Amino acid sequence: MSTSLKEQAKKHYGINVPVTIALVMVLLLIRYFWQDEPEDIAPIRAKPNLSSMVFGPGQMAPSGNTAEIAFSANFSAIDSRLLPTGLATENQQLVVNSALLDIINFFLLEQVSPDRASALRSHLKSMLPPTAYTEAIIIVEHYQAYMKAHDDLLAAHNFSGNGKDISLQDIRRISTWRDQRDRLRLGFLGEVVVHAWYQNDDAQLTQILNELTQLKDTSRQEKTPDMPSSDEQTGAPRPPSWSNKSDELRHDLYMQWVLGKAIRSFSNWAGTGPQLANRLTSYLNAAGQINQNHQLNFSERVIQTQELLIKSFPVEAERQRARDLMFPSH
Repeated sequence: MSTSLKEQAKKHYGINVPVTIALVMVLLLIRYFWQDEPEDIAPIRAKPNLSSMVFGPGQMAPSGNTAEIAFSANFSAIDSRLLPTGLATENQQLVVNSALLDIINFFLLEQVSPDRASALRSHLKSMLPPTAYTEAIIIVEHYQAYMKAHDDLLAAHNFSGNGKDISLQDIRRISTWRDQRDRLRLGFLGEVVVHAWYQNDDAQLTQILNELTQLKDTSRQEKTPDMPSSDEQTGAPRPPSWSNKSDELRHDLYMQWVLGKAIRSFSNWAGTGPQLANRLTSYLNAAGQINQNHQLNFSERVIQTQELLIKSFPVEAERQRARDLMFPSH
């Protein structure tokens, strides 16, 4: 970001630079202490991707002064700390990466204003050169069309619960839904965008579905030992075994999180996204107060900030979302 843009951002959001820098240092230390998280639990991170655009259907709110006014009036209270970063260009062309998806989702699914699309357009226009902005708007239009088609098709499946106790039939239904959803993605977004945005989610879901299939197959084997198991036939690895209940519970929660994402509708996300954003803002404000408490030494502030995060987000999936927003990997 150029010096002038930094000054504008500081003026617009009222950022206290020294306090913000100190808070970031504390949060980075917390991130360091999380590095020993088991690989089985930590979701796979997305990698940036370069691409050309794909053209197709979709709609966006009209651009111009109306969008600028909507952004100012309805999003002036946006917490700049929660805005995803990482928009990138190369030779004025848009770099399609997971950061672009994070920003689109932030505006369309994690805000309550009815002018979400206009605010998104204004933000992209302020951050991108004209050619890259045009490319980004095309992708947003495709994505909005995909969101509607996604929810319409998902509703027909009528999924209920998910987790370790789901049946083999439900696993197959989710696999069928995944195949249908993948075809929708390709049709609306194109192969390059799909690869840039969803390769990690797809790898996670494939891993979990395979693991659940093997678990059910192992259970069936215990009842009918003469029947060959699918992992014996395919050479697939057996489900993981756990040395303690705590690790097993964490993995079960991760499994539920992956399955929950796979069968979550965008309308449901839009209903819960703003709540999480509000809680993140509350957490960052409280963490800032801890950081400014000079009666505590540095180690005590780090420990209290970490305890606050766990208390504020008791569910691992929510903590991961908080990490994604606070520590963008792109």
